[in-house]
Amino acid sequence: MMKRKAFTLIELLVVIAIIAILTAILFPVFARARENARRASCMSNLKQIGLGMMQYTQDYDEKYPPAYNYFTADTLVWWEDEIQPYTKSWQIFICPSQSTPITYNKHRDGLSPATITTSYAVNETVIQTGSAATSLASFLQPSTTIVAADSNSMELFQKYSDDPASPSWAGATLVRVDKRHLDGANFLFADGHVKWRKQTRYQEWSLAGG
Repeated sequence: MMKRKAFTLIELLVVIAIIAILTAILFPVFARARENARRASCMSNLKQIGLGMMQYTQDYDEKYPPAYNYFTADTLVWWEDEIQPYTKSWQIFICPSQSTPITYNKHRDGLSPATITTSYAVNETVIQTGSAATSLASFLQPSTTIVAADSNSMELFQKYSDDPASPSWAGATLVRVDKRHLDGANFLFADGHVKWRKQTRYQEWSLAGG
């Protein structure tokens, strides 16, 4: 009769140790690859948002949509509402890497949906609120002027006054950017391009330029 050979305990332990080492090495690689894919999807969202804004400007005398606008005391419309007819999607306002996007109520009767869920915020130092719309011609450096970015708030920065001429606007920095993509965030610029930057590259930026 033929003798059956079996693994020894030492051999089994060696195999288990090798599997554990390979797992420890490969799991972070897979996780990074997944996050890179989500970051690319988020960049595509911002690119479509930028295209929607450009299409909007062509229909409104080269004026950007307001960040939000009161038509009456109780009628409020946000920038997502304004460009939705051009983007034709609410899904593009949600980043796949943000587990809990911001949701806030809309105040204009008849608009659907009744709430906005978004992962992005616009730069209100250049995308103005109310009826004073921002002109494309007002951007002196469009390739370095931030229009929108990953955010965990409705605004990209902390301001202390509603007056755009106040020092709190002029000195505003990107304190509410959400670094959800490999310790960095995606940014949409006024010329339409989208870039990812690590926190160390953007934390000192002023919102008025790169």
